[in-house]
Amino acid sequence: MSETYIAGAGMVRFGKYPVDITFEKLAVGAAREAMSDAGVTTKDIESVYVGHVFGGPVAGQRVAAQMGLGGLPVSNHENYCASGATAIREAWIAIKAGLYDIVLVIGAEKMTDRVSGGVMPDPTDLDAINGLVMAANHGMSARRYMSDHGATREQIAAVAVKNHAHSVHNPFAQYQRPISLQEVLDARTIAEPLGLLDCSPISDGAAAVVLCSAAGLARLVLQP
Repeated sequence: MSETYIAGAGMVRFGKYPVDITFEKLAVGAAREAMSDAGVTTKDIESVYVGHVFGGPVAGQRVAAQMGLGGLPVSNHENYCASGATAIREAWIAIKAGLYDIVLVIGAEKMTDRVSGGVMPDPTDLDAINGLVMAANHGMSARRYMSDHGATREQIAAVAVKNHAHSVHNPFAQYQRPISLQEVLDARTIAEPLGLLDCSPISDGAAAVVLCSAAGLARLVLQP
């Protein structure tokens, strides 16, 4: 079985985009950056994998068509927060199986057009019926972690402080300012013990990678 390599990667900045910046534009932007980084053209790509939740029906096919990749095998992967990772895993499996040598994997989301407030489970979901929305679930997990490991509220809040400290140096981050521990502790409660600054914001963005087998890298004149 062939080894699998990341030949190129690309992103667009995450944030809240106007309606005219569509899901397709975000995904295509990230994909073109990844292809440029890998030095590949549309003729090199053999298959496309797209992870998304709110992209709508055949989102990957719409993106592929805009990139001139229409007609290639395209698969869509909806696995909530793991959608992009799942798309990468499925592409990796295909390369390991010898199906392809060069594939394009995209993870994209345009939430601001489709989500108001927090992300809600499907109304038929058992958790949703009982009011266990995502934030509440994570709040319960935090409480359990604090109970099992003796973590304090301040230690939980330090995660957000750390993340914002990194964001200052990340040009693709939605927010790029540091926050203090006290700001996190004083923020509006969302699901005890988690507050507003502990929680992920509603966001639009995309990232992409070009995955290759060893044969694919040789074709691109790249070395593993």
